[in-house]
Amino acid sequence: MIGALLEIFRDFWWLGIVSLAAFFLTILILPVVIVRLPEDYFVRDRADGFISRQSRALRLLLLILKNLAGAFLLIMGIIMLFVPGQGILTILAGLSVMNFPGKRGIELRLASNRKVMGGLNWIREKGHRSHFHEVKQVIS
Repeated sequence: MIGALLEIFRDFWWLGIVSLAAFFLTILILPVVIVRLPEDYFVRDRADGFISRQSRALRLLLLILKNLAGAFLLIMGIIMLFVPGQGILTILAGLSVMNFPGKRGIELRLASNRKVMGGLNWIREKGHRSHFHEVKQVIS
């Protein structure tokens, strides 16, 4: 039995490297995303951001890059549910970066959890930013 486990370990050693890389990348990326969000992000209706003011071609390129970054964070957050790391916060950060139907309801449901909001605000404090406004209502 131990021999079979060692053989599996030998074949999938790269999973450990991927896990470590994902952990360290999200430690670097997650605070940047959370600190850059406006403090009223979870209470306002719609964003009028930098991307919407760009030319059509540049807007498309930026949206593709933004969604790829969000998908990366989302995947890393899901992985971190099973390995060490801040899985839920990383999932929330990834969702906040991406654009897709129903995104807002998922974000609000996650952000309405006191522990999640506490973690988000702790990261914002470390980045010398104001706390997020409290989520008043959750979309069903």
